[in-house]
Amino acid sequence: AQRLDIGINIPEFYEYSQWTKTKEFQDNYKQRACQEWKNAEMKRFHGLDRAQGYGLLSMSKQAKLTAIAVNLKRIASILSSLNHFIFVLLHKYLFKGRFYSYKKPIC
Repeated sequence: AQRLDIGINIPEFYEYSQWTKTKEFQDNYKQRACQEWKNAEMKRFHGLDRAQGYGLLSMSKQAKLTAIAVNLKRIASILSSLNHFIFVLLHKYLFKGRFYSYKKPIC
C-alpha cells in the first residue's frame, strides 16, 4: 500500500486560493449558497439522495418530479400564509374591533 502525501503549499492550491478571492468567484458562490439549502431538502426529505430507477433518463425524471413536488409545497405554504393574512385584514375591517373592546353606549 502506497501513501501519497500532498502538502498545502503546492502551486495548484495557491492558485485556487487566490481564485477564490476574486469577485467572479464570490458572485458565483453567493448564487450557489442561495440554492444549496433547497437541494439539501430535496435530498433529505424527498428521496433525491438515491435513484429509484436505472439510467440517466430515470434520474432526470426523478429530479424533475421532486422539484415539482417541492415547488408545490412552497406554493401551498405561500397561499396558506396569504389566506391567513387576508382573513385577519377582513376580520379587522368587517368587525372593526366590536368583539374585542366594550364601549359604553352614549344615551
